[in-house]
Amino acid sequence: MNPIQGAGDGNDDTNQKECVLADFYGAQDTNGSECRYNFECGTNSGGRNLQCNKPAPNGPNTGNYCCPSGTTWDGNQCKQENRYDIVYIPARYSDQSAFETDADQAHSYFVSKSPFNQCSTPANAVNEIKLSISQCNIQNCDITPGYYGNSDPNRCYEEMRQCANNQLGTGNWNKLVGIAEGNGPVITTPSGATGRLCGRAKNIPSDVSVSYSACGTDTVSHEAGHTLGLYHIHGGQGDPGGTVCDLPGSQPNENDGRCQGTPLTERENFIMSYSDSRQEFGPSGLNHMEMAKFSSYLGAC
Repeated sequence: MNPIQGAGDGNDDTNQKECVLADFYGAQDTNGSECRYNFECGTNSGGRNLQCNKPAPNGPNTGNYCCPSGTTWDGNQCKQENRYDIVYIPARYSDQSAFETDADQAHSYFVSKSPFNQCSTPANAVNEIKLSISQCNIQNCDITPGYYGNSDPNRCYEEMRQCANNQLGTGNWNKLVGIAEGNGPVITTPSGATGRLCGRAKNIPSDVSVSYSACGTDTVSHEAGHTLGLYHIHGGQGDPGGTVCDLPGSQPNENDGRCQGTPLTERENFIMSYSDSRQEFGPSGLNHMEMAKFSSYLGAC
């Protein structure tokens, strides 16, 4: 057997195993065991595969330690890396499994369309938290805007925020996504047109949105986009901290109203449209989310 060049001096090709005793593979099977290479780390008592990770940036130790994927050694324990916490809150549900199915589908869809889709393991960077209908289940969740006659349009948002704070600790989350089972209320515009409300963000940007499950997973991502600072592709609102619309091309930020002059057919597949064929965030929206909202979390994936 030919030894690996520089074996043991830190310059080894750790993908080669010929010169390491077989009983050394996976020998370190406890969280926090010191290591130099991944092959030293096995599976912990909880059944999770361990990897040889560098210590947390603020940790006191300089060595490497066996920890589950997505965690780092903080000097005392393998601690979950910084993740973007999206909390899904039920409204009007009678069955927990039905709510969890809707939340899982909405979360998977958003992750697949957002900058988190560049992660090999998105769960290391973005965390899905689903609250229980026994603890949080707002029954009267009417988010109809006040100008349509709703005397308390913010009540549902505030109840969701209070519930999340009670269950998780005040502010121990990044985004609240409410999902109300069934259809939204029918509204009549000042011009006399009628339609069904599918969802609404409290503000642009804000920390909470509500969508009605009958409108589909793309609606949940549309409203979440508003909370992250994205406007509709139509309209000319300007926002120095975000985007006014999603234009095709590579422009990182569009807040000069040029959306109004771009044919809708070029943008109808963008999630921030009202089109039935919407299926992706446009390039300016993706850039805004990646650079302004998620940049500190994407390094974990």
